[in-house]
Amino acid sequence: MKMDIFFFEATQDEIEATMQLAKKAFPLLAQTTGKSRAVFLREIASLLETNRAALIHQYSLESGLNADRANVELNRTIWQLETFARTIEQENWDLLQQDEADLARLPNPKPAFKKMAFPLGPVLVFGASNFPF
Repeated sequence: MKMDIFFFEATQDEIEATMQLAKKAFPLLAQTTGKSRAVFLREIASLLETNRAALIHQYSLESGLNADRANVELNRTIWQLETFARTIEQENWDLLQQDEADLARLPNPKPAFKKMAFPLGPVLVFGASNFPF
């Protein structure tokens, strides 16, 4: 199977355009249910699997690592998407969680802790170049 090499560095304009699209999409995605977000994540996982051969080839070209390593990384990414999809399908993953204080705890008192998940907006993630998935 012959595939063309097609990697390049994004321009500043392309990066800015991508960020603007993410900013525009955020309010719509923030209003969706966990179940619909899970469908979205599973579609991404499915597309990764469908395009496995091309992705593994490209990964190896860009990283210099072999296909076995690339498959491990791609499998991990698909697993992470599926795991998060299962979590957010529960519809209660983002409920307020409270951890009570323990002022008698040694060696240091433990403060009360409250946690709740909510959409913040687009997030830019810089990953290692040899782990593109």
